[in-house]
Amino acid sequence: MRFNEKSQLSFIGYGNNINETNVNWDDYAEFKGNSMNSDYDDGDFGFGSQNNQRYMFSMRYNQYDGRGFTKNAGGGANYNYNSDKVKFNAGYFYNQSDLSYDQYTNRNTFLPDTSYLRYDTIGFKQFNNAHNLNSRIQIDFDSSNMFIFRANTRLSGNNYTNTQLQQYFTPTMIDINSNTLLDNTDLDAWSLNLLSIYVHDFKKSRRLFAISGATDIIDNSSEQTSENINRFYMATSPEEQIKLLNEDNSATNVYKSSIMYLEPLGKRFSLMGFYNFTYTGDQSGKSAKDILSANIFVDSLCNYYLHEVNHNRVGASLNYGFEGINLSAGGAFQNINQTGIFSPFKGDAIETTISPRSYNNIIPYFSANIQLVSNIGLNAEYTYNVQEPSLTHLQPIITLSNPLYNIEGNIELTPELSHNFSATMHYWNQASFTSVYLNAGYNIYETSIVYNQYTEFVENLGYVTNSKPYNVSGGNSFNTSLWTNFPIVKTILTMNIYGQVRFSEKPAFINGIENITNSDFYYGNLGLNLTLGPKLNFNFSGNVSENLVNYSLQTSQNQVILQYSANAGIKWQFAKKTYFESNFGWTVYQNDRFDYEKNMMIVNTSVRQILGEKNRFEIRLAAFDLLNQRLYILQNAAINYTEYTTSPTLARYFMLSVSYNLKGFETKMKQRGRW
Repeated sequence: MRFNEKSQLSFIGYGNNINETNVNWDDYAEFKGNSMNSDYDDGDFGFGSQNNQRYMFSMRYNQYDGRGFTKNAGGGANYNYNSDKVKFNAGYFYNQSDLSYDQYTNRNTFLPDTSYLRYDTIGFKQFNNAHNLNSRIQIDFDSSNMFIFRANTRLSGNNYTNTQLQQYFTPTMIDINSNTLLDNTDLDAWSLNLLSIYVHDFKKSRRLFAISGATDIIDNSSEQTSENINRFYMATSPEEQIKLLNEDNSATNVYKSSIMYLEPLGKRFSLMGFYNFTYTGDQSGKSAKDILSANIFVDSLCNYYLHEVNHNRVGASLNYGFEGINLSAGGAFQNINQTGIFSPFKGDAIETTISPRSYNNIIPYFSANIQLVSNIGLNAEYTYNVQEPSLTHLQPIITLSNPLYNIEGNIELTPELSHNFSATMHYWNQASFTSVYLNAGYNIYETSIVYNQYTEFVENLGYVTNSKPYNVSGGNSFNTSLWTNFPIVKTILTMNIYGQVRFSEKPAFINGIENITNSDFYYGNLGLNLTLGPKLNFNFSGNVSENLVNYSLQTSQNQVILQYSANAGIKWQFAKKTYFESNFGWTVYQNDRFDYEKNMMIVNTSVRQILGEKNRFEIRLAAFDLLNQRLYILQNAAINYTEYTTSPTLARYFMLSVSYNLKGFETKMKQRGRW
């Protein structure tokens, strides 16, 4: 990094084979500097805006969920310029990740009158990369006029190979069939995002006008070779093979604009009016060739689809602000128009036009932000959400990557409707080092989009599931959490508590019969931090989580998923510049439905030495997972199946590292933090 009063030039780079797929947040913040605060421009005015981060320049592209082994690399440059009139930022970043894993899953699927078991073994390899280029300029022409322009572009690629063996059994472990899936997919994508905002501040205090315009252009192209071999053990001709070459090309164009005007009504009130317009055009062309039959097109798997959505929303809100109390109440009229065209192939004479559909809704809104005293704040919000179905939901074509599990779109879908309530309370006392954060949210669904399933037993093939999205009425979810940190003995012993509760009710139909899934989740964590002088620190914590899943269709499938753990750590400065650090974690996974229990103990330890007159060098010898027990574990309960998954991942390894810091390393030991 090189900087002066007006400019900052930063470079960053990383490479590893220890499953660290991204740079950490602190490094990212230093790399971006003061331009980070403007990463979230979206150009949406008025309440209830999507606030999506499509315009955000992000290096967090390679997401790692804990399975397998990754090799990662990335790097980039960022430039910031700040003056009284102009703020300019430009950045480039490249990253890549090479992932491979093996995965093992046991699944129990239940139907209204029966059930069956499926054991999956997966071998997966993937390489993805992305080039990201962004630029933003903000010009303050004078005290009344400001202009912002942003441009982001992205070029990415993804190649993966998936080999999967599925074995089906009756509940008494009698073989039904086995299914081998071989997929090889190449995906190329590029996108361009442009955004402009103009703001005019009138001479009259708090009178404001703003207008924005934005466009997104997204293009994806993929080619997939899919091979499927099904062996049915109860037939005289037990093998059926399918081999397809699938091509999928899609493009999305988004154009949107917003206008906002704010008029003060005295010293405490103001009136805001706004208008939002968004056009979204999605195109998708899918084709499939039967490789085993001289590359003949499979008509039922070929489709061209055009989907267009127009959003118009006009609204107003009355705002009040005085002595730490900020209230806002308003409403908007929203119109959504949808239309579409689909045919077997693009340009084909045979095509079907979907009749234009119009959905009109009144959108109420309320928010409150109250600062009770200098260290206590309350926030509350109510929104009414209308979300139209996506192209994936609508496209009337079967996705046949696995002939035993078919997914089909539904052009008759209507938007999802939900009421959303949220509230938070935060407290901070700097004198006593005590903090409290409490939040809660409740969602009520008038209608939601749910994939209903129909499963039947087909002779010489096995259990075949057809899944299609429908609008389903009902359902709700509730969540609340509490976090607090406070001293028991000031500067010596502190305690932190975290708790979370979630409830949800989700309806769906299995073979035409409604199944309501109720899920209750409870989590609690208690932690202690003990500091015995400036050179010795201990920390202890324990947590437990319980997930209760109940089904209305087959109550015998109800289950309790448990996970609890204990952790302990030590940091000890046993010489002037020499440190010993270690932590221990013990976790237990349980599921009463599967009679499943897994224990895992993780021990990490390290010794580090700071060297040099200015403390610029550090040598560290570290051991990770000394007992060699780390394993990816996931327990899951869905609308008509329960499963648990395991996958080997990076376990025991040792690392010797040498670090150099221009500023010099801190020799005072920190109470918290990971090494």
